[in-house]
This record gives sequence, C-alpha cells and structure tokens, in this order.
Amino acid sequence: MLLSWSNTAHAQYTISGKVVEAKSKNPVDYVSVYLVGLYEGTYTDSTGNFTIQTPQLPDSLSFSQPGYVTQTIRLDPAHINNLHIALNEDIQQLTEVVITADADPGKTFMKKVVARKPYNNPDQYDQYSYQQYTRGELDLNNVDDPSGRKHLKAMMLNIFNTLDTGRHQTDQLPIYFTETLTQIYHTSSPSGDEATVIAKKSLDLETDKLLRHLEKFNINFNIYDNWLPVFNKTFASPLADKGWNYYHYYINDSVLVDNKWQYQIQFVPIHQRSDTFTGMMWINDSTFSVDRIDMQMNPGANLNFVRDVQFQGAFALHDTKKRPDQVYMPKKFISEVTFESGLDLLGIPTNVDTTALSLTYTTTSIVDQVSIDENNLAAVAPVMDAYAQANASNQSEDFWLKYRTDSLTLHEKAIYQMIDSVRANPRFKIITNLAAIAVTGYWDIHNRWRLGHYGSLFSANPIEGLRFRLGAYSLPGISKKWNVHGYLAYGTRDRKFKADLGIGYLYNDNIWSRTSVYARSDYDVLFNVDDELDQDNIISSLLRKPVPSNLTYVKEVVLAHDQQIGRNLLSSVSLAYHEYNPSFDFQYPVNQDVLPDDALNLAHQLPVLEWNVHLRYAKEEEIRIFNYDLVHIKTEHPVINLDFVQGFKTSITPFAYRKIRVGVSQKLKLPPKSVFYYNLQLGKTFGTLPYLLLDIPRGNQYFVASRYAFNTMLPYEFVADRYASLNSRLSLGGLLLDRIPLLEKLGWKERLSFNTYWGSLSNDNVQFNKMNNFKTIEKAPFMEAGVGIENIFHLLSIEYLWRLNYLDDPQTIRGGVFAGVTFVF
Repeated sequence: MLLSWSNTAHAQYTISGKVVEAKSKNPVDYVSVYLVGLYEGTYTDSTGNFTIQTPQLPDSLSFSQPGYVTQTIRLDPAHINNLHIALNEDIQQLTEVVITADADPGKTFMKKVVARKPYNNPDQYDQYSYQQYTRGELDLNNVDDPSGRKHLKAMMLNIFNTLDTGRHQTDQLPIYFTETLTQIYHTSSPSGDEATVIAKKSLDLETDKLLRHLEKFNINFNIYDNWLPVFNKTFASPLADKGWNYYHYYINDSVLVDNKWQYQIQFVPIHQRSDTFTGMMWINDSTFSVDRIDMQMNPGANLNFVRDVQFQGAFALHDTKKRPDQVYMPKKFISEVTFESGLDLLGIPTNVDTTALSLTYTTTSIVDQVSIDENNLAAVAPVMDAYAQANASNQSEDFWLKYRTDSLTLHEKAIYQMIDSVRANPRFKIITNLAAIAVTGYWDIHNRWRLGHYGSLFSANPIEGLRFRLGAYSLPGISKKWNVHGYLAYGTRDRKFKADLGIGYLYNDNIWSRTSVYARSDYDVLFNVDDELDQDNIISSLLRKPVPSNLTYVKEVVLAHDQQIGRNLLSSVSLAYHEYNPSFDFQYPVNQDVLPDDALNLAHQLPVLEWNVHLRYAKEEEIRIFNYDLVHIKTEHPVINLDFVQGFKTSITPFAYRKIRVGVSQKLKLPPKSVFYYNLQLGKTFGTLPYLLLDIPRGNQYFVASRYAFNTMLPYEFVADRYASLNSRLSLGGLLLDRIPLLEKLGWKERLSFNTYWGSLSNDNVQFNKMNNFKTIEKAPFMEAGVGIENIFHLLSIEYLWRLNYLDDPQTIRGGVFAGVTFVF
C-alpha cells in the first residue's frame, strides 16, 4: 500500500493535443488551454499544438480564444494524448465587433511590461539594503589529458579530477577562486550604492595579485535599466523603454505558477552587429514583473578580448512597508565570461577553435537579508562587527561556514584541496611567481618588499643618455599601516645619481586617510595633469619627437595629508618646497624693481614654497585602497577637481602668488555605441612670476595621440596666467564601419578629436619674462582636430591630427599621423 501511494504521489501526467478551426481545419494559435479546478494551463503554439505536464489529472480541459466559442471537454485517463479539438466560430461575437489579428503580439506584450517598469524596478524605492555573497572562478579550458603527462598543468588537473568526486573527469582546470561577503546600501537621494566588504577569501597565491583584477568582470546590473553596462560598453536591455527598436519579441509559452500566469518571452536582436543580448525571460502576467532571465551576448557585438558573455538572473518576492503587496527583488545572479584565444585576441576574424586553450570566468552572487524602505538603513547593523570588517581577508574557515549564504559545492571544495596539495611543489612556486612578475611588472618578496617595475629598469633621454632605475616598495607583510617607497636612478651621460624616498601612514583600510612625507631629486616635466605614458621607460623613449629637451631638475620635499570626506568627496592638503633647475634656456629677474635686461640680476634656478589644497568630487565613483594607494576605478558621472595654491615669499623663495584651478571631466557613454570624453579646465594665476610658475599648456612630446595633451603643440610653446582649455574625444564605436561588408568583421571603430586652448598673459608678466622664448594666445584660441581609427588588433589606434591655426612658426607641426596603444575591454 505504501509503495502504491508513493508511486501515485510522484506520477506525472502529460496531456497533449492540437486545436484547429472546425470549418477550415486550420490550426489555431494562442488558444488558452486551462486545467479546470487546478489553476494551471498553457497556450497553443503557432501550429495549434499544446503540451501540459501535471501531477494531478483534472476532470476536464477548457479551450478559449477570442472569436471562438469556449469549449470544455471531459478527460478520459486512458486517452489524454494526441487530443483533437475543433473550435467553432462565435458568430454572434463576429457580427458585433471586428476582430483583427495582432501583427506583433510580443511587442504588444512588452509594451505592457515597460508600462509597469516604474512599479517593478527595485530602484523605485528610496532606500534598501541587502547582503551579497559572491564567488568567482577562473577556469583554464581544454587542458591536456593528464594521463602519462608530467608537466604542471597535467599534474594539477589529475589532482583536481581525483578530488572533485562530484563530476566526471574533465579537461577544465580551475586556477583562481575567490569568495566575498558584502553589505550593500542603496539610496535614491543621493543616488547610488555603498558597499562594505565584510569578508574576502582567495587561494592566497602569487598569481592572485594579477587575477584579482578579474573582479571587474562581475556582471551585476539592474535589468530594468534601459542601458546595461558591460565592461567599457553599454548594451541595450531587453526591458528598455524602446526595446522593440533593438529586439524582436516572441511569446513562446506560458505556465501557471503559484496561481499566477507566467509568460516565456524570447528576445532576438534585430541588427546583427548591435550591442544587445539574445535569450529568454519569464514575466508575471498580473504584475508584468520579471521572475527570471537567461541571456547571452549577441555574437555580433564588438567587445574586445571577450568571446561570449552569459547572464542569468532570478528574482524573489519580498515585503515592503510602502505597498501592501509583495514585490520582486533580486535574488541570484550568475555570469560567465569566456575570453578570446588565438587570433581572436588580435581582432582577426577566424573560426573558433573549440579545442584550443581558453579562459572562462564565472561568478555567482546570492542576495540575502533584503530590507526595503527602512527609516534609517545606516543603522542596519551588518552581520559582523567592526573588527571583522577591518580584517576582511583574515577570516577563519569557521567564520565562512557560519556566514556563507550558499554552501560550497564538491567542485568548489576540491579547488581549495587541490591548491593545498600543490602549494609546496617547487615547480608550482616558480611558475606562479614568474607569472605574477610577467603581468604586474613587479617582483614581490614574501609580501614584504616589491621591486620594479621592470619596464622602468632602463630608458633614454637627451639629458641623461641611457638611464637605469630600480624601485622598492614595502608591502603589508611588514606593516599594514606604514609604507616606505623609493627608487635610485643613474644616467650615463650626466653621470648623476637621482633618487626619491617617501614614507606614509595609512590610518584606515576602509576610508581613505593617509599622511605622507616625500623627498625627491630627479628630472621631471612641469605639467599639472596625469600622463598616459610613463616617461621613465624604453618605449616612451623610442616614441619621443625630435624636439629640444623640456626636462627640469627638481629637488623637493612634500608633506601631504589625503582624506576621504563622505562618499563622493576626496581632499588633499600639502606643503611643499620645490627647487626647479631647467635643462633649457630659462631666466627671470631676481628683483622685480630692476629691469630684466640687467644680466647681473637674472637667475636660472627657481626655489618655491607653496601650500596646495585639492578637492575631488566624483559621484558614485568606484575606488579601491590597494597597497596603501587610492585607485580610481570608474564613475559614470562628471569628476570635478578644484585646486587652490598659495606661494610664499621667504628669504630663499622670492615669489608670493595664488592660483585657482577648476576642472570637469567625464567619460560619457552615448548609447548605443558611442563614448564621449571631455576635460574642461579653467584657471587663473595672481602675481607677476617667472613663466614656469604660470600655466603652460601641455604640448605632446611623443608621436602618440594623447587625450590629455595638445598633440600638435610643442612643449612650452604657449604661456598664460589665465586660461580655459578643452580636450575632447568622441569614439563612435563602429557606428559607421560596422555597416561596411567584410570590414565590419574586424571590429574597427571610428574616432574624432577636438582640442582647444585659450589664454592671456598680463602686460606685467609679458615684460617680466621677455628674455624667454614663448608665445601668447592672441584673439583666437589654439585649435586642433583629428580623425582616426581605433581598436585595430584590439590594441592599436591611428589618428591624423590637424593644427588649425598659429601656423607661422616653421617649427610647428601642421598635421601628422599619431599612433596609440589602448588596452580596453
């Protein structure tokens, strides 16, 4: 009796059949098939067929469709397959109204989904918080068969297959694994998310230093947004307000879940080369909210170094105090990124070799402890105390067993066991260390000292000749608070040693707060902006233009304090002594009351004492504190910089002055494919000063197109004491080239540039610096424009830049071809 009951309880009945029109015998699609009394059902497909699986057999089935008479049939348990249903036209209904078929029922349905987005989007709430557990795994695919092999990959694969008892032997080898537990607070005013890392765990290998950057491949976006960020690009969401401009939608199926109908919607890109997805989503018909979604990147999308992106998202019901009903909030996300290999890495279209070595990075994120519309989310205490947060990377296994939202699988446990087995292997140690050195450029000694970068070991310039440099940097293995760094350099032509030495104290691991002292004696370039090229390496040395040296020997001591103020504001205050000794012709009057043509009154070396206050505001900027330094990751919003500089006159520093600078920059995504970068700067200097202390627009000294510099301008060509400048670049992302047959397969992208500088120099500063060779901007601003192609072999760019005015000087570059190298996903 028990066996009989058990078999009956777990039985599954399959009911199938076909619905046709009684007169014409043509199939009828989208007929509602309803299991009477069970609140379950489905729809017929385009051929009129239907299939239902149910654990309980109903007494009857009901078939309904506008324009036809509803029909109910009794079910015979012996005959529930291959049913034939003929529907009669509803004559009375047809005489009263005109029924027209919906030419695009998927689009019509999605318009209802879009209309309900304001009520279903999780970001509708003023504030909510949740805890997120994320694990990431990097796998090396198609590893050699370990049988009979002695190399390291085969040995590790053999160990892993032995430990992972939950799967069959495979050629997939995990080489990186990490777990992170994060508390996230979302607010709409100010808009953004604030994340606190509670705990983090990895394999603790040398290669973790380079592979931890894989965190940027954690794909976790709000599916209700119109544009979804995927690395450095934006993809059209299948739930975009005008999604039917990018997708075809098809209603594939429907099912009754918890007394609510769910529709399976298939979405397919309209354009082959568009940045879109293809996949399925399940929509609730009562609220038109997303229950789950499964999609992958459009194969025609142009994404550097990435072959495929897959994303799965699931939502769960949660209570809210603002509305009486439950709402869907994120529950689980799984993303998988497969990287290109072989010729694909160079952007060369070729057939994919499924047997070649390749890399796949998979992340799984689980959302838990969701709180919606709490009065004060900041008061919601994280699960762990402050000590646990400050020691996020030092948690015990007991800690993880207690606080993991999702238990590790046998496969994931085997990863830790495999690493423990090979950690002591000498060959394993050597290979992981060499891999870390090759990618990072640094050699780490027992997490105590970092030596390098090897790219700066030697370089060349006109003043020093061949230059050698070796740097060292202390690591947390010595102290988590104190950091010492410095380098020693030597030039074969000037035969001088140069050096710098700095020491800093980091007050807080989570909130940026550091005090540092820094001293240097070395050559430098006097520009106030960051450079894309590091001058101290052999590559930049080879790409230098044949222009006179613009190096200045600098001796300086700087005392600085950096502090994070709130979520979006960073500050820096410094007091510095500089001593400038240019390698080029430069003179200034020591006594401003004496005429500058008095040779006995002229000086070449310039000492300066100044105080600087710097503020940086960046809304929702992602930052990291990495090895005592603050690293700016990204933000979608404008970055505002404000600088105030006060120079002091003393017995050894002859000039007092004030400077005010303000700048706004942004990397603005312009869907569907374009990205616009701009950097607007305004500044004014108060005082009569040597021109090295005024504003010198940055002329490019390399044959490399720079978005920070004026590429056709010579270094030190213009000088101003008040100025306005704009550097801009528009990357069209293949908007035109993707339409050209054959060429579109290469993934090349168009680029336009425009830079301008306007500045003026007071008469006092003109007279004070008249013995020096420079120009001033007249009525018209300096302008240059460029057009080019980027993403050649996924790395290279070629751009032709025109200098539009100030062409009288025979030394000026009126136009030329500039190359570039950019590593962007």
